Amino acid sequence: MKPLISLVYNSDDFLLRSIEAFQNLLYSKMKLILVDDGSTDSSLSICKQFAKKDSRIKVFHKNNEGAASARNYGIEHSSGKYIAFCDSDDYYGPTAFDIMKNLAEENNADIVCCDARVKNIRNTRCFHKGPELAVCDNVEWMALFLRNQGTSSNVWGRLYKRTLFDSIRFPEGRVYEDVAVSYLLFAAVQRTVFTNKPLYNGRRPDPIQTRQDEQARQDELKTALDRYDYVAKHYCDPLPEIAYSELMFDLVHVYECYVKCHYDLSHIKDGLHVAEISHLAKRMSWLRYLPLRKRVEAILLLHARSMINLIVVCVSKLKEVRP
Repeated sequence: MKPLISLVYNSDDFLLRSIEAFQNLLYSKMKLILVDDGSTDSSLSICKQFAKKDSRIKVFHKNNEGAASARNYGIEHSSGKYIAFCDSDDYYGPTAFDIMKNLAEENNADIVCCDARVKNIRNTRCFHKGPELAVCDNVEWMALFLRNQGTSSNVWGRLYKRTLFDSIRFPEGRVYEDVAVSYLLFAAVQRTVFTNKPLYNGRRPDPIQTRQDEQARQDELKTALDRYDYVAKHYCDPLPEIAYSELMFDLVHVYECYVKCHYDLSHIKDGLHVAEISHLAKRMSWLRYLPLRKRVEAILLLHARSMINLIVVCVSKLKEVRP
């Protein structure tokens, strides 16, 4: 059987739909591993009720230690050739694993990625912009991944060969733990397949509800630095150049948050130093991978930091007085 791991934490409003979607999968050889990460609502009770009636559903309860710890716990209790992940307020469509398993076997692929239909407070849209079907080798897919074309850093919406997780685990204690491992997973495979069929259905909160605290920003920067360092060491141009542009994109975002929230800028000085001393900093070609606004902000961050400080402060004050 193939395990589908779902992290559960205080999601009783959506959990019923997610588990019922699992039961409606046309591919019946899936096993659902529900890892309750110390929920304080009725989530654990809902999980146990389903497990009593369906032998394919296994429930584990643990102390609340975060998403990374819960996902690692699920991996350690899994078996089978393939593995997939699902957030407990999301769900896969009924044909998802028939399609992805067939694509994996037909193309001898280590990872199969699908598109996702994502709902937020404003609309519902497809999450990725990619071709109808793409079969890529390691370098081709890493280039697409770094540019967010056809995929993202989320671990859901994919079917993985389980052996990939023999040596890769989610970093516990970090925010955005999926971002920290996605590039390592893609770097470890020979072939990846993407289908633009929206086989995964997700729900995303209003951006203002996402974490904006200093720890989240530090973890965002650490992941960007780790990714750039890895790509620079293991790949040839233009991939290091693309990774550097992504580092600058994240660094601009983190720096602006620090200025706006009056955090101590010395806490990100190492990240700024890495960006400044990189041999790619003197090239201008990496700018082509950024949207126009981010190009300007990245240049200011490298060469006129006081100017970007002034812009952030002025924009923040304008938002405060806007009716």
